[in-house]
Amino acid sequence: MITLLASGFVLGVSVAAPLGPVSAAAIREGLERGGFGAFLIGLGAATVDFFYLGLVYVGVAPWLRGLPALMTAFYVAGALLLGQMAYSALRRAWAGGLPAPAAGRPGRSAYLFGLGITLFNPSTIASWLGLGVAFSGATLTGLSLGSAAAVLFSVFAGSAAWFATLALLVAGARRFAGQRPWVFRAVNLIAGLALLAYAVFFMLKAVGW
Repeated sequence: MITLLASGFVLGVSVAAPLGPVSAAAIREGLERGGFGAFLIGLGAATVDFFYLGLVYVGVAPWLRGLPALMTAFYVAGALLLGQMAYSALRRAWAGGLPAPAAGRPGRSAYLFGLGITLFNPSTIASWLGLGVAFSGATLTGLSLGSAAAVLFSVFAGSAAWFATLALLVAGARRFAGQRPWVFRAVNLIAGLALLAYAVFFMLKAVGW
């Protein structure tokens, strides 16, 4: 069982680690408001990873593959969400200056933001329809419900641990940035362009390109 839990943890890290929209949003949030906000965005993403792998475990994956219109809807929703994020980041980059002091610590809004951006991220869905199906077939088949739930939680823990590490790194970078407005401007510019590229890519996929 320890081997299965370790495999789930590694899978969670592997899915969370590649740089994508969620990581870009977490880095930007961390530099703007602090590492806790970045971690909460990642925690939302880890929750969705747990949810999607759970769907794979109960056999929903083949049904999703048979509904191309649903995937198109996810591409459109993801493109709109990422487009709004890109606009916000690029506007901050254009305005320049240091981020305004946050009113209180980030909380539910950051978590829900990470939840939404991952839930409507077609790349996440595609990962779990492919990698998740393979992992479920090789690892979860034949396990009791309790054992399978423990493995699913280990995937969640791996994803959350990766974002906790990222949040610590971003918090350190924020202290380094200090009173250097150009750092925040550069981060917003890079994040905005990356998010805009993802939004355009998702919209192209939605129209069948």
